[in-house]
Amino acid sequence: MAYRSADHLRYRRIIQEYVSDASDLAGSFVLADAAVRAAIPARDRREAVVNEVTCGVAGPMLVTYTTWVLCEARRAGLRRLRFLSREGQVLFELARILAPALDVDVDLEYVHGNRLTWSLAAADAGRLGRPSWLFNGLLEFGPAELCARLKLPAAFVPRLVSAGFTERSIGAGPADREARAAGLREFLGLEPVVAALSATVGSARRLLADYAAQHRLLDATTAMVDTGWVGRQVDALIAVGGGPEGERPRVLFWGYQPSSPAQADNADIFRAYMYNTVTGHGTLLPDAPFVMEMFCTSDHGTLVEYVRDPDGRVVPVLAASRNVAAEQWGLGRYRAALYCFAEAVAQRCVHWDQDLRSMVRRLLELFWHHPTAAEAAIWGGFPYEFTSDGSIITSVARPLRDPAERVRVDDPPWLAGSLLLGDLT
Repeated sequence: MAYRSADHLRYRRIIQEYVSDASDLAGSFVLADAAVRAAIPARDRREAVVNEVTCGVAGPMLVTYTTWVLCEARRAGLRRLRFLSREGQVLFELARILAPALDVDVDLEYVHGNRLTWSLAAADAGRLGRPSWLFNGLLEFGPAELCARLKLPAAFVPRLVSAGFTERSIGAGPADREARAAGLREFLGLEPVVAALSATVGSARRLLADYAAQHRLLDATTAMVDTGWVGRQVDALIAVGGGPEGERPRVLFWGYQPSSPAQADNADIFRAYMYNTVTGHGTLLPDAPFVMEMFCTSDHGTLVEYVRDPDGRVVPVLAASRNVAAEQWGLGRYRAALYCFAEAVAQRCVHWDQDLRSMVRRLLELFWHHPTAAEAAIWGGFPYEFTSDGSIITSVARPLRDPAERVRVDDPPWLAGSLLLGDLT
C-alpha cells in the first residue's frame, strides 16, 4: 500500500476551491495528483512528502507558468522559445510535455548561460570593480579560482592576495566580505590586470555573441524564458549583441523585479506571469526566488565558459555534468513526479485559459510560510547553491531559534522552515 502522510490534503483543499469542472486546469491538477500516486507510489514518509509538495505546490506553480509561456508565444506569433539554464531546464521539459496538448507549435530549445558569464562578456574591463552586482559575483571565488575564471595567469594570484583578497571563509560575516571586496577593487584597478582583462572580456564577448546567433536568442520572434527576477543576464546579452540589427527578443519571466530604473533599460520587452514591479502587475513575492530556484534545480553544474569545438561552433563548458548534491537529496524522484504530473494534466485538461495565479500564490504562501514539520525536515534538507560556481552549498533550512541568528553568508533562505526545525530540536 502506498504511504500517505497525515497532511496530504492541505494543498488539495486550496486547489479544490478553484475547480469548476474536471476538465479545467484546476480539476486536472486534482486528477494529476491521483495519477502520480498511482504511477509513483510513496514507499515511506519521505517519498510521500516529496510527492505531496510536488503535486500540491511545485506542479501547479510550474505547469501554470509554462502554460502561460506557451499561450504567450502563440498570442505574440513567436517562432522560438529559448529556456535559459539552469532554472530553464525543468521548464523546457515541461514545455515539451504541454505544447502538443495546447496545440502550440514553436521551436523549443534549452540553452546554457548564467549571470556572471554573460555579465563579464558585457563588461568594461577597466571598470570591473565598480558595478556592485558584478562585484558580488566575483566575491564568490577564492584567489586562485577567481584568476582562473578571469583567464588571468597564476602569477597574478599573489598580487590579488597581497591586495587583501584572501581565501574566502565559509560563514564569514559582513566585515570579512568588505575586506575582500576592498582588496578585489584594488586588484582590478591595477594597470597590468586591466590590460590582461581586456583580452578576457573581448574573447568572452565574441563567444557569447556567436552563441546567441547560433541559437537565435536575440531575434524579434524569439522569447527567452527564465524564472526571472532582476533581468541583468538578459540586459547583458542585449548589450553584447549577436542578433539581427535593431531587433530585440521577448522575455517571459515568472517574476520581474528590477531594483532600480537603471536596471530596467529593456523593461518593455519583459513580460511576467506572477508579478512585474515595473508595470505594477501582480504583487511582489519576496521569497519567490528561493522557492522557484529550488523547484527548478538543474541536474548539472553551472556554466563556466564557452569554447569553440573543432567545427567552429560555440559550446558550453559546465562545472559538472551532474548535480550530485541534488541527486542525493532525491532530485530524480521529484522530477519523475513532476513530469508525471504534467503528463497527466496534458491528457486531461480541456479548458486551458483558467487564471490560477491567486491559487498559486496561496499554495506558495502555505508551503513557504506555514510548512509542516515533515516538510521542514525533508524539503529543508534540499541543497541550495549560494554561489554561482556551486562552491557554497547549504540546506534550504537548518535549525534556528531566532531570526537574528541568520548572520552568515551561507545562512538558510527558508526562515519559517528553519524556525520550525529549531523548535523541534
